[in-house]
Amino acid sequence: MIKKECLFCRKEYLIKIWKRNTSKYCSWNCKINSQKGRISWSKGLTKETEPRIKKISESLKKYYKENLNPKCGFKKGHKVHPGKKLSEEHKRNISIGINSSQKFKDSVKSKERSLKLSKALKGRKFSDEWLKKVN
Repeated sequence: MIKKECLFCRKEYLIKIWKRNTSKYCSWNCKINSQKGRISWSKGLTKETEPRIKKISESLKKYYKENLNPKCGFKKGHKVHPGKKLSEEHKRNISIGINSSQKFKDSVKSKERSLKLSKALKGRKFSDEWLKKVN
């Protein structure tokens, strides 16, 4: 073990010999705190003015276009159960469920529908039995 001095807090700390050339801070907190206020290397640079930023931007675009769907992290065309064979009826039911659920959500949330329902139910008397079921 070797003694070294932290560049941030100036405390002495012990490290293993093989870390003698790379260790600079006694803890992760000291490392993070030493970087506060430091300006990032890419601050103010754009892909139009800096070739390094342009290269990074192009490589990320290519990566997400070819490999990953950024919304969920799956590869494009990824199947949840790749070996499972679905019947045509099952595939049709899944399709109907996906398509109808969005239409249902849109219709439930529409203001027109809520206004229509409130007008229809205005002044209506409900039985005690019905009110018990609802509540």
